[in-house]
Amino acid sequence: MYDFYSPLRLNDIPDTSGISKDRMIAAKKQTNDLLKQAKTQAKQNTCYICKKPCTSFCNSHTIPQFCLRNIAKNGNVYYSNTILELPVLKEDKGINESGTFHLICRDCDSKVFSDYENPDNYNNKITTKMLAQMEIKNNLKNISKRLIEVNLYDLMLGIGMPDYWVESKKRVSDMDLKEYNACFEHGIKRNMKPFEGDYYVPIHIELPYTIPIAFQGAIALFNDLEGNPINEIHNLDPKYVIESVYLSVLPLKDKSVIIMFIKNGVKRYSRFFKQIKKLTETEQLCVLNYIVFAYCEDYFISPDISKDSLERLIQVAGQTTEGVLTSDHQPNLNEIFDKVSPIYNYDDRQNIPNLFLEEFKIIR
Repeated sequence: MYDFYSPLRLNDIPDTSGISKDRMIAAKKQTNDLLKQAKTQAKQNTCYICKKPCTSFCNSHTIPQFCLRNIAKNGNVYYSNTILELPVLKEDKGINESGTFHLICRDCDSKVFSDYENPDNYNNKITTKMLAQMEIKNNLKNISKRLIEVNLYDLMLGIGMPDYWVESKKRVSDMDLKEYNACFEHGIKRNMKPFEGDYYVPIHIELPYTIPIAFQGAIALFNDLEGNPINEIHNLDPKYVIESVYLSVLPLKDKSVIIMFIKNGVKRYSRFFKQIKKLTETEQLCVLNYIVFAYCEDYFISPDISKDSLERLIQVAGQTTEGVLTSDHQPNLNEIFDKVSPIYNYDDRQNIPNLFLEEFKIIR
């Protein structure tokens, strides 16, 4: 096997202790300016749902605000950079800026998501409409991120990033946008005409306490619990579709609801679902906890969590499937899988704090 690939870890950043305060301030300003420009250029002219002209978009939350309030302290929550400590980003966020996007009008935000954003509905059976609304929100967030990224890549040309790197990143983002839009449209249709069986729900757990973490998103799992491939995430063939599973981790006032679901008919996860359903509930929570921190960045954590626990999470929170080719060898997909697969080693779930367990519950 060629030694052709070196994976990137977000926490393996250069030591910045020798950089002057003025240079760090300048770097943060440049980063913030680029993001602001990218967001401005990505702004749409119409609401993404109703298609009506819109100039003032709603500050929409992917995770319902009532969930964030249940884990916040003094109005703030921790997020991924609290663990990674990237020097150009903040260490915490206020509820109003946590997991937000600006693509839809206020009328659509208040009406379209009224089922799943009502905490009383979690005392009853989870309905198809609630799952469809989660799918819509998840994909709107992803669409928003990709639209901003495409504009950000163009701006990065102006600060010296190579053309080939920018074009390759934009090509991947364009493919992602196509897939996210298809899933968004699926959710819209299912919300308008819900049918029993539109979604498959392999995991639905209710815990009698409030966990200190909130998450909602679409996750393209790389491999299953036995190391078998699920998605070829480095496959650039436009005909190849990445399939994501949806996960909602919702801390309520006196309980928590955890739901994993997928569009019915997707067979790629069948083996993974069989594996996880054989586990005890405690082991299932352990796997889901690992998946959130190993795969995701849009999670939010209560500031009540100790610094020691946050530091122990960094071993999985900083990993990515991004990498650098270290030789002229052009790897095939099987070779890339062999290199990337060890990054997502489910055995590591035993080595990090499981924030889903009762020992970490919120006490108010």
